[in-house]
Amino acid sequence: MTNNNTATITLDLPAIREFVQEHAHCDWEDACDWFEQISGQTVPKEQYGEIEAVWQEESQNWEPTDDEMMGSFGTKWHDGI
Repeated sequence: MTNNNTATITLDLPAIREFVQEHAHCDWEDACDWFEQISGQTVPKEQYGEIEAVWQEESQNWEPTDDEMMGSFGTKWHDGI
């Protein structure tokens, strides 16, 4: 079910933020596609900026997790630091 009119929809920005945090290498369009899939609503172009702003903020704050760092180096790099 899709919403084909251009009315504003209610975006679940906390859920979108969590998606971006969990998928560090996604872009804002991936987040938009994900929201459309789980909500069954089409995001109007007028609201793309809201999703892009969340993605931009989270992308700037991204840091690799300890597990990602260990996977990159193959050791427990943080032990003993």
